[in-house]
Amino acid sequence: MEKDLRKLSGLGPKSLQRLAEMGITSLEDLASRPVDADSQGWAFFSKRDEWKRLVLQARAILLHKHIEPGIVEVLPDSVKLKTKDQLAQKIFITNVLEVSERVVKVDDSLPDCVIIKPKETGNPQNDAYYKRLFSDALLRVPEKVSGITKHTAFSLDSEQGVNELQYIMQMQRAYDNYLTDLVSSRLEETVQYGKDLKLADLVDYLQSLSSNLYFDSFLSLVQQYSLCDAPIVSNGVRKMSTGFNLALFGQPGTGKTFATVDLVVGNENDGIPAHGLPGINRYCGGMTVAQFVRIAQAYQGRKFNFIVTEFNDWFKYPGMVENLKQALERKQLKYETVNETIGPYSFDSFFSVNYNTQVHQRGYEVTINDPNFNAIEDRMITRLHRMTKARFINILDSMKGHLLSETEYDAQKIRDHLVLVYGIQTGHPLVAQHFERKDVELTPEVVNTVTDAAKTFVENLSTENVAFSPRLVKRTISLCCAMSVMKYFSSTKLAPDTEMMDYGVQFFCQEASVRSQETVNPDAVYLKIKEKVLKKSD
Repeated sequence: MEKDLRKLSGLGPKSLQRLAEMGITSLEDLASRPVDADSQGWAFFSKRDEWKRLVLQARAILLHKHIEPGIVEVLPDSVKLKTKDQLAQKIFITNVLEVSERVVKVDDSLPDCVIIKPKETGNPQNDAYYKRLFSDALLRVPEKVSGITKHTAFSLDSEQGVNELQYIMQMQRAYDNYLTDLVSSRLEETVQYGKDLKLADLVDYLQSLSSNLYFDSFLSLVQQYSLCDAPIVSNGVRKMSTGFNLALFGQPGTGKTFATVDLVVGNENDGIPAHGLPGINRYCGGMTVAQFVRIAQAYQGRKFNFIVTEFNDWFKYPGMVENLKQALERKQLKYETVNETIGPYSFDSFFSVNYNTQVHQRGYEVTINDPNFNAIEDRMITRLHRMTKARFINILDSMKGHLLSETEYDAQKIRDHLVLVYGIQTGHPLVAQHFERKDVELTPEVVNTVTDAAKTFVENLSTENVAFSPRLVKRTISLCCAMSVMKYFSSTKLAPDTEMMDYGVQFFCQEASVRSQETVNPDAVYLKIKEKVLKKSD
């Protein structure tokens, strides 16, 4: 059974020996110990927090063995747990409710179940506090319980993966807490903001932040809306979903990090507020690809967004292109070395990355030696960054406005709307009973517009060879559909409108031109497409 204890991170031979001296030889033994009042455990491990971490980690690993949806019944002010298993009760309290065992009472007077409710101490102030903690925790129980089998019925092959489970819980709490605060204090204003929101307003705001460089930030925010991964349906049949991977590449210092990192998660040192989803974006700065493959195993059945700066560093490891191609296609990952094997396991999350390339007068050249790297780029929404005179001046103007506090950020309204729409579209229990999920309609208009635009672009190529694949067309259609998620409150149905298709076609022309080593002027072809194709969709 000591082998099970080795699943816990940070346990060496001495720690295992200490546990054995306490009579703890299995995960069950450790998980059964008290979290908050175990003086023997504190004494053996010197620090109370270290003991608490070990017990909670053991319970997290055992969660799927002891808790299943059928044994949990949420009542108005309590929970019925249909089991007399005391370990299951402890795991439920600390790892599902996520509250201290000290703030709840377990009533085991019934023959085949227990009732878990807030503890009553006789102190009105304490009782009110415990009741509020319990009520907030109760709201999250249905979603957590419904996902137990999906999320935790797997083993983790590394200490880093086990540690990551705790970090995932922290991120999920960050999102839950933000949504709870929004629903209790800003719901009406946020719904009204969504009803009034127009794509042009968002573009104007982003232009006020970064002038003509707004399109990168625009794509980054669209990706945040896309992360709800709403189904895109045609005649009631699911064809794809909104979630997509985003890559900004090019010369250093061209604004890639601002769009993919600072705008999304914020930059406190530079005074840039976060506009993206709280608790959904996993920042991976400084992480190696080997570390990523280990921690990503803990994200099975979950949808997060991994933000990776200097993405090209990940390809210094031989054979990683195929693994990352699998990740971008949301398939099975596996990592093998002489010393360890991670996986195979399913991966269902997304990426937002940036990386440097050698940029020429026309076109670019990646600094990654693997000849299969094109397969990676082919599975992402990508944008080339060249340090032109115009870009340099735009960056200076944006920097000046920011340093002189002339830039006015409107992050909270955008973020509130994004968080609320994401919660609705993913069925979060705080909002699921008040708002219904909406599929995105894949209309003939968007399919015809984008495919006709692609044909027009190809007709303007000077060679017979086409340097991009039909995947670019499909990704453009998906991008248009992802934009429509913003219309949740302003439209009875979600479907790309003419303005969204126009932005999608602009993106297509620019990326197709880059793929063609810029032998075609994207602006000139876009104007032809606008005259020939987009006017038909008006």
